[in-house]
Amino acid sequence: RRNESELEESRQKYFDLYDLAPVGYVTLDRKGRIREINLTGAKLLGWERERLKGSYFGRFVERSAQDEIYKFCQRLFESGGREEIEVTIRHGEKAPLELLLSGVAVQGPEGNGNACQVAMTDITARKAAESWRRKLIETTEDAVIAIDRKARVVLFNPAAEKMFGYDAEEVIG
Repeated sequence: RRNESELEESRQKYFDLYDLAPVGYVTLDRKGRIREINLTGAKLLGWERERLKGSYFGRFVERSAQDEIYKFCQRLFESGGREEIEVTIRHGEKAPLELLLSGVAVQGPEGNGNACQVAMTDITARKAAESWRRKLIETTEDAVIAIDRKARVVLFNPAAEKMFGYDAEEVIG
């Protein structure tokens, strides 16, 4: 009974940590097929979890990025390190989503990666805010200059170019 109780407690922790995580988790095989996916991941893709298992992950990515997804997976398996990529996915019948995919290869018993685990974070709102901010900075009549901690110019908008007489490429970096 104690073992049963510990097993049930372990299952509940797994469910809480994996299935109810605020980010999507997906495990892909070497061919890019979905082996496992948590509830958040299924929601991000816009499908029921059971229908996703065995599907190719690339089918949910915008066509223009499907090669990038393939290369992302190959880099994971070859390097054994961590890789990240931003992609646009088709979200069922809803508007596309921007996702940050962060993955690692999982080593098999022979030392070769036989699967990769990928965390999927919805960055749609952040990307929209960045785009809006970029448009605002580019169209304002006020000079906008940003400097990083090392006193390097990292932003020099068109109004600053006009005011100071330099092109952004000349001063950034």
